[in-house]
Amino acid sequence: EELDYDDWLSDSKTWVNFGDKCAIYQMYSAAADFYALGILKDPNAFRKPMLWYRFAKSCSRCGRQSDAELAIVQALTKAPHNLQLIRAKNYWVNKELRNKYDYSQLLQTEMPEIVRLVPQDLTRAEKVFLKCQGICKGIIERQHLAAGVGRRKDITKKMSAKLGIMLEDSYPLLLSCTTNWMGKISYLSVYDLNRNKKGRLNLKVPFLPMRESSNPRKLEL
Repeated sequence: EELDYDDWLSDSKTWVNFGDKCAIYQMYSAAADFYALGILKDPNAFRKPMLWYRFAKSCSRCGRQSDAELAIVQALTKAPHNLQLIRAKNYWVNKELRNKYDYSQLLQTEMPEIVRLVPQDLTRAEKVFLKCQGICKGIIERQHLAAGVGRRKDITKKMSAKLGIMLEDSYPLLLSCTTNWMGKISYLSVYDLNRNKKGRLNLKVPFLPMRESSNPRKLEL
């Protein structure tokens, strides 16, 4: 594949690779300079929050605190709900917090002091964002399911399966499970034949049968 020299220079990935190498060897001043070149030369750099975060982190580690604070604010303009960026901003902008806690010494303190610094309940905005993120993941799961069934339109029923088992002293139970529309199973239904009662057994780790078997429409217990 041919690569134009000017395109190579104006691609932020070029400079990020150099910056990452320097950061690995703790050459943070050089890393910050390379990330800065990526920001200056790439016309789409303002859309890349993690590039700004890399630049901010390197600046902070080589003493350019004001540049770090400005860069993390810029990163948050494109990713305002990124928890990693939010935590970095709260720490770097809060000079009192930064000066008060030396984390190399904090590791030597008592556990209650460390626990006190852990963020408490999520804000409403963060909960909304996590909910939206969950919906997005659900869409991806549905896309995987569509690929697993060959994108057929005639499949209108959820996969299901049943299994009868006999416990000690000839105690019969009937197990059944049904996937949701994303093909995921999160619990088993249990039917007690002697007492004529139903129960539910929640699974600690939900699973997708289509990823466990070569036949995406065959479900067995």
